[in-house]
Amino acid sequence: MKKAFLLMVMVAFFFTAFAQTPKISYQAVVRDANNRLVANTEVTVDVTVSYGSHTYTETGLTGTTNANGLLSLLIGNASGFENIDWSNATITTALKFGANTI
Repeated sequence: MKKAFLLMVMVAFFFTAFAQTPKISYQAVVRDANNRLVANTEVTVDVTVSYGSHTYTETGLTGTTNANGLLSLLIGNASGFENIDWSNATITTALKFGANTI
């Protein structure tokens, strides 16, 4: 019984030690300057999170919009994401597709 309990504790520790850093699911409906949906198009996103006097930047995130112009990405792949103070953070995004930046 003690061996089984010890094994369960060790397995739980193993999975806790290798837990992933949280990320943000980002979704946007992409439209061009004429308010038309940008469907089935590769889009590049730059993300900036400002908090206090610090800045977290993640550039070059890419994804493809679906038939409805919906883009889905995960933000939080660069180092420093886990240090963001979300109590006073501001998120800014810039999207690029083709020759357009919005």
